[in-house]
Amino acid sequence: MVKSNILSRSPSLSLDTCLNELLREEQWRATQSRMVEQANPGPIDVAYMARGRAQGLDLSKVQCYSCKKFGHLAAQCKQKFCNYCKIAGHMLTECRKRPQNR
Repeated sequence: MVKSNILSRSPSLSLDTCLNELLREEQWRATQSRMVEQANPGPIDVAYMARGRAQGLDLSKVQCYSCKKFGHLAAQCKQKFCNYCKIAGHMLTECRKRPQNR
């Protein structure tokens, strides 16, 4: 579903945007499966499923896809890594070597 959504957009999305969309979907699916496993899901899980965002989610159970540590999302990760110049400390959208950001 996410693949067709990404491919159908015009203009084409950046790699970071596509990755964020896929990761959001992955987190949503993980929450879905956790709710199926639990007989009585907690209010945090229900709120997260309803909104599709990290607001109201217990971050101690969330794993950052960037650094693989628990307790934060990639958007708040302090260990940023640029996929354009391959240097740590900033993200692609902030990269000064990228022509679109000059």
